[in-house]
Amino acid sequence: MDTNAYMPRGAWVVGALGFMLLTAAVLWQHQPREPIASKALLESLLANGKPHPVDTEAGEAHAKRVAEALTAAGVPAEFQKTVIAGAGGAPIKLNNVLGRLKGKNLGPATLVTAHHDSVAAGAGAGDDGSGVVTVIEIARTLAKQETERDVIFLLTDGEEAGLYGAIAFAGEHPWFDDVGAVVNLDARGARGPCHVYEIGFGQRELVSLMQSALPRPVTSSIADEVYSKLMRNGSDFTVYRRLGLPGFNLAFIGGVEHYHQASDVPGNLHAGTLWHMQESAFALVKALDRAPPLPNGKPPEFEAWRSRMSIGDPTAMRELRSAAIGAEAEPTPQSFASFGQRWIVAFDAGLAPWLAGAIAALLGTALTIAWWRGMLACGAWTGAIVRVLILLCAVGGAAAAGAFGLSTYGRLVGHGWHHGVWPVPAWPWFGALWALALIVGAAMWQLIPRRNAWANASAAATVLLVVLGATSVLIPSTAALLLPVLAVTAVAFLLASVLPRSIARFGAAFAACIQLWALTAALMPLEPSLIDAFGFGAGVLPVIARPLLFALAFCVLVSGARSMWGEQISTTPSPRSEWVP
Repeated sequence: MDTNAYMPRGAWVVGALGFMLLTAAVLWQHQPREPIASKALLESLLANGKPHPVDTEAGEAHAKRVAEALTAAGVPAEFQKTVIAGAGGAPIKLNNVLGRLKGKNLGPATLVTAHHDSVAAGAGAGDDGSGVVTVIEIARTLAKQETERDVIFLLTDGEEAGLYGAIAFAGEHPWFDDVGAVVNLDARGARGPCHVYEIGFGQRELVSLMQSALPRPVTSSIADEVYSKLMRNGSDFTVYRRLGLPGFNLAFIGGVEHYHQASDVPGNLHAGTLWHMQESAFALVKALDRAPPLPNGKPPEFEAWRSRMSIGDPTAMRELRSAAIGAEAEPTPQSFASFGQRWIVAFDAGLAPWLAGAIAALLGTALTIAWWRGMLACGAWTGAIVRVLILLCAVGGAAAAGAFGLSTYGRLVGHGWHHGVWPVPAWPWFGALWALALIVGAAMWQLIPRRNAWANASAAATVLLVVLGATSVLIPSTAALLLPVLAVTAVAFLLASVLPRSIARFGAAFAACIQLWALTAALMPLEPSLIDAFGFGAGVLPVIARPLLFALAFCVLVSGARSMWGEQISTTPSPRSEWVP
């Protein structure tokens, strides 16, 4: 067997075609699809097109319109009017809107909530008019049905100013004692799929509910990690999560250029996005209503905090907002990720090191078989790893330089690049960065001699295993997304290692293609969301990471020139291949 056999010349064509088809499918799936929701209710609530911040005449008038709409949906609305001390100590008047449907059984109620206030810059069609109309439409539907237990509908005030409406509800309203689970709705844009991006206490039970209930799931524990730890953002759900309640936080984040802007109007909100939010939220509300009561992690200090809140102690509110009162530790943190808006892969996060080890053993077995059968030489494999690392350094350097130059240009130009937003449309800019990185990678690969099909393909898989496997172990929230890529890659190499030796290079091409396609299917849906979440500043990170990963998988499929530096390729069969059956 020739351990210097080159990758088949057509391998890169097959890999590229599969990559483009999967990319197109993923991008198409990332866009909201039919059916679409009616925006009539949203347009009527925001007919004047004016902002309605907390503690303003416009905010009070908007709260009345929301209450009338909830009552018209079949759920009589009432107000929770209260005054709460703001961050600077100044009093803030709140107008929370509430309604309640009685269930046929006693037990913990499900809270469905969004905030009706907006920022001063715009009318807030996406943030959070979309959530308001979703709550009202769910109320309209459930009012015609019979629920197992009570369902509480809450449209809070003062979320934009500091989560004040949720704090007031938890601290002062008697209905909070009945709440067993929460579904919160928010937005950071105007289009894209609706993500379940944060879950509350009791993750194992909540993920199981998502798996059985969501018709088109878009979720990942990575989003929870990014939102709560890296971005350090907060929503009304933050209050309930810190108080140990189980539940789900939903939002869409595409079209971030409209977030907190005057352009956040009904005309810019995608109707398919609104439908996906309503579809997902309704499914989760029904699932929580039918499920047995879920455990909660309410801190023992809660009642004392609430007593201080009821007598107007301003430090009580500050303690909650700064998480001075911590919820009980999550007993079973989960790593989970959705694939293809159809399946959710989930397991206990503590299993990530064991699963990564099992996948490493599987890939090691495949490479050992290839070596034993004379298809892979240790020296060639080691040298290929070095070449792959050189390739990654070249591609990463090119992408980083391009991103730095682009960000410098953006700061100089200013218009269209401010507030962490990429210029619209952003894809041509991303495409230029990816093309630069891949051209550099292809050039570097052509300058490196002694390319070998099995050595190069297995070297890329080894580097991928180390990078993604280590990431899964160090950051368990990524494991459900990354470990399936590694598992599929390991299985592909195992199958290729037992193919007839006469077609060994085709087996290497098959395994390399599978690796590329698995990366595409798993990571492509994540990339637009990360870019929307991080904006222009840190948004260059996924822009750099993508050409790195795909150069790793794609460039090994390019056979390249055979004797670029005058090297003669040996065609002597491996000695081991003479006697291994």
